Amino acid sequence: MVFGTCLLLTISQSASAQESAAAGGLCQDEAVLLSKAQRRAEKLDTTLNQIKAVMAGEQHRDFALSDVIDVLDSDLTAAEESMRSWPESLACGELRADYTAARGNVEANLVELEVLQQNYWVALPEVARQGLRDILGAFQTLRESFSTSSAMSRGTPADGALENSLAELDKLRSAYATLLPTLDADISSAEIQTWLNRWREAVALVASLEAREDTLEQLSPQSQFDLQNHFKLLALTAGKVAIVFNRIRAHLWTEHRKDFLKVLPRLEDRAQMLGDEALAMKNGVHWLYLNTLAGQFSTQHREDALLWRILLGIEYLLGLGAFAVLALVANRSQTMGEAWQQRFALHSRGNRNRIQIVRLTSGLPRWLPWIIGWFGLDLLEQILIDNKLFLLLPILPLAKLFVLYGFLRLCGVWFLQRMTELAGVYLQDEQQKAIWRGASNATLIVLLPLFTEVVYDLIIGPSLTLRLLDIVSLVTLLIAFGVLLKPWETEFVKALEYFLPERLNATCERIFRGFRFLILAPLSAPLLVLMTLLSFLHKLFVHFDWYRRLMARSFLLRSTVQEGIADKVSDEKAFNDYQQWFRTSENRETPFIRNELADRLQKHISDWLAERSEENTLLLYGERGAGKTSSLLRVASQGADADIALIHVDVPAKTNTKAQLAALLEPLLGVSLADGPSELVRSDEDRPTTVVMIDNAQNLFLRSVGGLAGWEFLLTLTRSRLRNVFWVVSIDSQSWAYLANVFGRYHQFNILLQCPRWSQGDIRSLILSRNQLSGYKITYDQILLSTRGPEAGSLRNAEQLYFSLLWDACKGCPGLALELWLSSLVVRPGAVNVGLPEETNAAALERLGEDRFFVYAALLIHENLSTTELVESTAIPESQVRSALRKGFELGFIRRSVDRRYRIEPMWYYPITRLLARKNLLHE
Repeated sequence: MVFGTCLLLTISQSASAQESAAAGGLCQDEAVLLSKAQRRAEKLDTTLNQIKAVMAGEQHRDFALSDVIDVLDSDLTAAEESMRSWPESLACGELRADYTAARGNVEANLVELEVLQQNYWVALPEVARQGLRDILGAFQTLRESFSTSSAMSRGTPADGALENSLAELDKLRSAYATLLPTLDADISSAEIQTWLNRWREAVALVASLEAREDTLEQLSPQSQFDLQNHFKLLALTAGKVAIVFNRIRAHLWTEHRKDFLKVLPRLEDRAQMLGDEALAMKNGVHWLYLNTLAGQFSTQHREDALLWRILLGIEYLLGLGAFAVLALVANRSQTMGEAWQQRFALHSRGNRNRIQIVRLTSGLPRWLPWIIGWFGLDLLEQILIDNKLFLLLPILPLAKLFVLYGFLRLCGVWFLQRMTELAGVYLQDEQQKAIWRGASNATLIVLLPLFTEVVYDLIIGPSLTLRLLDIVSLVTLLIAFGVLLKPWETEFVKALEYFLPERLNATCERIFRGFRFLILAPLSAPLLVLMTLLSFLHKLFVHFDWYRRLMARSFLLRSTVQEGIADKVSDEKAFNDYQQWFRTSENRETPFIRNELADRLQKHISDWLAERSEENTLLLYGERGAGKTSSLLRVASQGADADIALIHVDVPAKTNTKAQLAALLEPLLGVSLADGPSELVRSDEDRPTTVVMIDNAQNLFLRSVGGLAGWEFLLTLTRSRLRNVFWVVSIDSQSWAYLANVFGRYHQFNILLQCPRWSQGDIRSLILSRNQLSGYKITYDQILLSTRGPEAGSLRNAEQLYFSLLWDACKGCPGLALELWLSSLVVRPGAVNVGLPEETNAAALERLGEDRFFVYAALLIHENLSTTELVESTAIPESQVRSALRKGFELGFIRRSVDRRYRIEPMWYYPITRLLARKNLLHE
């Protein structure tokens, strides 16, 4: 029994010992976590105390002021996530209370640190954050220097001067930190006043530090020299603080102008502000000088001080050399630009689009030096700042003013030249020199206040002084305009009349007479500058097709009624004689206008003849009147002298069976085609090189059962393996769109060539060349001559306007252009009077019946049809077809030829095409 009891006691003691050992190990592990939490809490306490001390202006020698920025700009997310990984409580009872207290301290410190970050960093504008960086960095440098200077001055009057100066600076630093949380959107006028008071204190401190150097008289010469340098560093730091406060003042002026002006209610307050800004300007210039010498102060006792000065001198020489290099490059850029312009113009000959670019860039070389100079100075400014060559910075505003002088002088010359041009004055050499002299004098007047404004903006930024200087610059600009325009008073009035209604001419001349000109001319000059610029842009862009189209449509909107010509009737005999030059006729030879279609067609044939291409079938398609037939005849005439056989076939309507096409081609090819192309293939080896041109191929098919036999037979011929035959097939674009859907667009011919739209210049040459052959003189209606200024009554201007209208109306189709030309004429014996091109009103088409649209679509697809063919191709009763044709005759958009075939009138082609395409009745 005793033995059992002892055994139980032994087991119990062993278990208790094991539990004690386990508990001891757990506490040992958790003690590490407790230590970590206590260290973290202690570190955060130290950091918070340091930040609070810095913001309060206290001096601490055991940490760098710049470390405060690192803490404020740090991300607390990682620290907060690390805290979440810690346990809420410890298992070890002995450590639980200490751990809870340490963990709570860490959490509270993180919250407090986050609040400090929000107040002193995150919620602040960038100008305030940068200011804090600059102030703390400047104080860090000063503190390192002060440890030496205080030992030298101990027991002397300089000791008190240094201590007092540092105390005042620390007070300003503390004030800056204290006021930072007020920089939000809801800042009050009282808080703005507090910022202004601190700014004035900073400016005043900089001014007072110069007088405190008198306290060094009792020191030895060497100590006096050293302490003078330290005082200069002190003044440099004070200047930096003043600059930071000035940035905040500029920020408040810019962002809170209304509240800012509330603290300056009286005229005396604003006068005081102007004086304070002038003092800040003076201190800013002095700070630039001190900042340049800062390196010298810090190297007085270095062994390499002489070498440092030599290197600094070399840096400044290189900086001055950079200005010289920039001036040389800018000066040479004009010559280089002119040479580039000449080479580009030489290479652009014959290229219509490039010629427009040449016109656009023709004046660029003159402006290039000033553009390069301006952006080069921006780059040079950054280089000088990065290399701390602050003494060269004041040169930059002067250099930029010189660039601005050149730029404004060119603007003045350009304006006077355009103004005299609008006034109809052609300048002689002496007048050109007078323009340059006047522009130079006016520009110098403008630059006088601008120089002060640029310097103020560089040193103190947005301010009340700068606002007043803006007003002074505006007034000076008006005075400069008066000086510029006074010698050209008459030309100014005439140029102004160019843009005004004619009834105001007398009033304009009366108002701008005598002394009133000096007052009113500068006020109205901006309007004239704007109108002159618009006129210049008009002449610049008038060579571009898109702009001419826009101007033509704008003119039509303004001219809703065709004036002066609507009630005139042409002489019938004269009109019949004149129109023969614009209609297709075998009796008269008309000039051929060279265009890219004929050249591209000739190139494909030439490549085949030179065996550079094995493709021997080409389809030429385009709208009716696009120049297909004339291009084929042109190529045929050019190839007549070559050792090739040229066959031109004009397909009659309607040749839509195999037998009809075979009968048409057999006499020309000299072989029988009754059994297909077999005979043509067998004779190919003995056949001379032949080009077969089949024109009006839309007559080879009819949209009906069996109506495609003629086209299919043509494809059989063109697909035959022939070495000595080149096929050229010309067809209407709507017909080709239908056949492309039936047989496939790219499976019928090797080469597809679309007729391009003609340019306005080509349309103009087409019409004027034919008119010249007719011998008729051209005059223009008053509606085309009704312009103002030097172009008033100008035939050239009226001609340009008319052909812009014509080109826009015909969409670049030469055949339609000829029709529109004839429709806009009143013809008299020996003379034609040109009015606006005839407009087509397609509103009545919308009200036609749907069945009629199928008839009109068939006419467009086949280009020409008889009544029987219309019935066959549309499957519409003949009565309805005739009704549709009759309605077309009434509206005037259907024409019947002498062979009783129907076509769409050329001037109605585009309106009807748009209507039927919108109703999905066409294939293109």
